[in-house]
Amino acid sequence: HVAGKSSTASCRPLPPCKGGALLALNQPFKGDFPDKLKLSEVTSVISIDEKFKVTCLAATCTIILKLLDLYKELASAREIFHPVNQLITNMAVDNLPDRLKEKLTQIQEKISELPDKSGAVVRPAKPVKMLRMLEPEIEENYTPGDKKRTGNKTLLEEQKLRHKVKQERKGARKEIRKDAAFLANQKFRERREKDEERKARTKNLLGNLANQEGDYQKVQRKKKKKF
Repeated sequence: HVAGKSSTASCRPLPPCKGGALLALNQPFKGDFPDKLKLSEVTSVISIDEKFKVTCLAATCTIILKLLDLYKELASAREIFHPVNQLITNMAVDNLPDRLKEKLTQIQEKISELPDKSGAVVRPAKPVKMLRMLEPEIEENYTPGDKKRTGNKTLLEEQKLRHKVKQERKGARKEIRKDAAFLANQKFRERREKDEERKARTKNLLGNLANQEGDYQKVQRKKKKKF
């Protein structure tokens, strides 16, 4: 993008890159140049000179050639590297050294040699797992309900005792719940009997008071008749 000879929309880099002809050579370059960039050169604040431009392009070409060798077997390799071919076509190569021109030509040849896509890219089908087929274990003299225990004798005795303790603890809890329910029912019955007895006494007392009140009213009426 930054070494092109035009700034058309089709050759501009994607955002957030701003583009520009930062690596386009202003004059023919003569001399030797490395194919790799040093970290100090990338982070340096020194102005970009012609040698740095050529070194950047050479390092980029080296990386692209390695990527072509790695991914040339992909079905979509031609589509992946097609934009690179367009950028090379748009580059200003007149001032580039011969060795760099050879690298660019080599990249274009390798891209043109990539196979065309034979069909649509299809996601590979998920393999279906086969069910595990297990041979049944046939046990002679099998008795339904009996648990088969294997292992050390001491361990088996310990497991047996633990199971027995668990069963006894479960039975004890059941008996405790039963006794608690019986006591609660007995207390409720006693309380109900006391309430009924108290109600009967109160009713009898009120009846007696009513009878006494009636007798008293009779006596008062007789006295009034005499006088």
